[in-house]
Amino acid sequence: MNRNRLFVAGASALAVWAGCALAAPVVNGSVAEVSEGWTRLRESVNAAPVSGGSTSASDSVAESSTFHWWDGLTLRDVPFFDNRGDVINVYVAFDREYLYLAVGGPTAPFNKFTDQSAKANNDVGDLFIAIDASGGAASGLLKATDGHNTFGVKAVDFLGWTPTQFVGTQYVDNGNGGGGLSNFWTVGATNPVTRSAGQGVTDRGFLWNAAINGAASYDTFNQNAGEFEYRIPWKAFGFAQRPVALTLRLAAYTTQNFAQADVYDTAPGVGQGTVFEELGDCPGDPDGAGQLQACNPGSAFGSTASSNFVANIAGSPGRNDEIDTIEGYLQVLVPQLPCPCDLNVDGFVDDADFVIFAEAYNNLFDPSGDFNFDFFTDDADFVIFAEAYNALLCQ
Repeated sequence: MNRNRLFVAGASALAVWAGCALAAPVVNGSVAEVSEGWTRLRESVNAAPVSGGSTSASDSVAESSTFHWWDGLTLRDVPFFDNRGDVINVYVAFDREYLYLAVGGPTAPFNKFTDQSAKANNDVGDLFIAIDASGGAASGLLKATDGHNTFGVKAVDFLGWTPTQFVGTQYVDNGNGGGGLSNFWTVGATNPVTRSAGQGVTDRGFLWNAAINGAASYDTFNQNAGEFEYRIPWKAFGFAQRPVALTLRLAAYTTQNFAQADVYDTAPGVGQGTVFEELGDCPGDPDGAGQLQACNPGSAFGSTASSNFVANIAGSPGRNDEIDTIEGYLQVLVPQLPCPCDLNVDGFVDDADFVIFAEAYNNLFDPSGDFNFDFFTDDADFVIFAEAYNALLCQ
């Protein structure tokens, strides 16, 4: 069969019904968990290497660390009535071209809100998602200086696993202008892979948005949560298309927005203070249990009462290195496609898949339509696709 006949075959094929497919998430800063096909990662199910914790959220809600932050301008601890640094939920979704990530909880990165302190009317934090897309077993470490550093090196490192990429977000615009800033960073790269000009702006396929949800029931403290959504091309990870059966490791965390700041909160948090270090302490406090509310920047070696940073930020990660060391992560398997010919992963082989296959077929060397694994998308693959197309439902 030649390439011209492919379009004739498609035009004369049986009409199909494709109205039940879930659309890809809309990246608008509002997480519609069910209708957009998000998967919420639960601490009790997805947390590793220690399991347990919340059965409904990615991290327990309203830990004490989320009610204060270190003010790098006035060099003092700022208490607050709101849990604005709180990371509560992490969501994932997948399609052929993109990995979708979302975080629900923190309001610290937003630039406009009403609170009890004139000093705190603008953003007081950054949001990060650490991602390990290596596909191997969890191992290794990552120094703070080797991680995401376009917002200044944070006093955060990793032990027992090694993130390969980061998403960072700061200055989120919800009324005070500026447009916000988010980027996607590959560890070891000189520059970010993508650097969005602002919310809702696409840069080489990367897209993000964020907004405050004032009726977020999952925030059991005050039903007020920031929601952040990201669309990341698989190609930004170095994959030609959606990888098959890849285990992703993720940890979301918030920090104060000055360089060398510690963590407010992280998801997951199971084990903190017992199996793992205590996260969310103040600058200079060691990662030991019982330090979470003890905001004393002069309590550790190398940290003085006039400093908002720690001494050995470039040292090897460890629980007593005076900076927050993230050991826990959420893990999720990128599932294999329901069937090879369902190219948009909606449960049907229909006209939408035909359009994708036709593009691959015309390129010949595009691997997305190579169903018989001979390195070509050609007539042999069309025969396979046609059979699946006529069956409609994935089998």
